[in-house]
Amino acid sequence: MSHRGSEQKAVACPSEDSSATRREFLTRMRGGAAVALASSAVSFGSPAEAGPPPVGSGRFDASDRVLDSYQNRVEAARDEANIPVPPETTNRDEQNYRNFIGNYHKGLSHNKIGEVDRSAYLALLNAVSQGTAAGFEQIPLGGNTCS
Repeated sequence: MSHRGSEQKAVACPSEDSSATRREFLTRMRGGAAVALASSAVSFGSPAEAGPPPVGSGRFDASDRVLDSYQNRVEAARDEANIPVPPETTNRDEQNYRNFIGNYHKGLSHNKIGEVDRSAYLALLNAVSQGTAAGFEQIPLGGNTCS
């Protein structure tokens, strides 16, 4: 016989020791898993059947949790409202650069080399300072016209 044939015969022969085969091991494990699953499914009764918790036990029902959460949010909002807003400081780019080169101006009308149209940018500043929709309707839009 060839070496290959003897390997197949060695694999097919039962071993002489009495240890469990892989299949027997997995079968036993499957049975053990079923026992573990069955034991975890044992009902110990639902908390709803136990009745309300004793007074002072520290346990809340759902409506208590909702009210407590609401109160926490109200207090947080009140505390936040009491924090003063720090003064806003400008980097003075709008005053220092007449062409507004360092400022956001996407969507406004531009000249052929991509600089924002001065009147469009000033209209945007005016609309922001007014804080009404009517001010924004006066802004000349257009994007880059150098195409």
